[in-house]
Parts: sequence; structure tokens; C-alpha cells
Amino acid sequence: MSNITPDRLVEMVAEALERTCFMVSDPSDAGAVAANGYDCARCARIAYSGPAAGQVVVVASDGFLEELASSLLGCEPEEIDLEVEGRDAIKELANIMGGSIILELGGDNCEYRLGLPEEVGAAPAAPGAECYIESTFGALRVCWAPDIQPAAKAA
Repeated sequence: MSNITPDRLVEMVAEALERTCFMVSDPSDAGAVAANGYDCARCARIAYSGPAAGQVVVVASDGFLEELASSLLGCEPEEIDLEVEGRDAIKELANIMGGSIILELGGDNCEYRLGLPEEVGAAPAAPGAECYIESTFGALRVCWAPDIQPAAKAA
């Protein structure tokens, strides 16, 4: 099993954004995101299980979500309703990142399963790895939080 570092996580996020919606992004950090005034408040997560378990949480600013949703849908950012397309886009990004994580952990013979993405109130306090990304209009935080408990317990 692979241990995902913050550097590897930022590579995975950048690759996913470029591959799925042609978004260009740059690595950042919490200080720069705050200094630029990006409030990453919209949050979604997806859990995975298999040989190990955990979750992936994505937290985006409104500007990032507008850019993401408009790139996914092929429309202008000002046409995006954050309560409709924004909610769907952040859950889809959680799904995409969950898939990337389980492929990283499981390789070509992936025995992992993904749950359904859901909106949540906050990211995990102590992730295994986290990274920050900035795009043209906002910022994104991605957290990978492996469970410290075994995926299956003996009865």
C-alpha cells in the first residue's frame, strides 16, 4: 500500500483538474490562500473501503467552485448557481479524487470500493496528507484521511 505525501497529493489534484475539466492550477499553502482572501467553505467528502479505509475531503472557495462547475459544464462562471451546479461540482470532484486515491493505493488490481460523495461541514482535523491549490478565481483544499482502524475487524 502506498503512503500518499502532500507533494504526491498536489500532483494528483492538478492532474485530475487538467484531465477532467482543463483547469490550470498552482500549488499553494494555507497562508497564501488566506492572504488572497479565499474562504474555502464548501466541503464534500467520499469514503473508501477495501484493504484499508479512509476518506477524501475537498473544500473549495466559491470562486473555485464557479470555475470548476463552468469548466465541467462548458458554460461561463457567472451562469453557475452555487446551490445547484456548485453542489454537484464539489461532490463530483470528491468522487474524482476518491477514484484517484484508491488507484494510487491499490494500483492496477484495485480492490477498493468508493462510497457516494456527500456534502459535509468540515474537513478532517488530522488528515494523512493535505494540499492547497489555487486557480484563476479561487482556491481548493484536498485532504486524504486514512482510517487508523483496520478496515475489517475479526468477529
